[in-house]
Amino acid sequence: MSKTTLDDAARQRFGLDFLPENLHGPVGADLVYTNSPSTAPRAAASLDPCAATLDVDSFDWHKPPGQPAHGEFNAEFVDGHLTKLADLALRGRGSRCAAIWDSRRTAS
Repeated sequence: MSKTTLDDAARQRFGLDFLPENLHGPVGADLVYTNSPSTAPRAAASLDPCAATLDVDSFDWHKPPGQPAHGEFNAEFVDGHLTKLADLALRGRGSRCAAIWDSRRTAS
């Protein structure tokens, strides 16, 4: 398990800036990375964006710095590249959103 805080620059440097238009400021993260011979490498993340600003205009949702919130996701990797974010959830005052992102899916 690793604990860290990622600001805008750190998220960009490590390729983790998935919401550059929506998320600004420091986000605490607890990360667990698992690499087993029987499964693809995985990571589980628990996020504390309390000190950050979050704006999701399409949901008419705004979280100012200092307002509690919680995020989490599970990530899967193939050949060292992020391929899937699953169980992606963000909860804040009166709101919750969830999503899945999979780079291996193609449009039909």
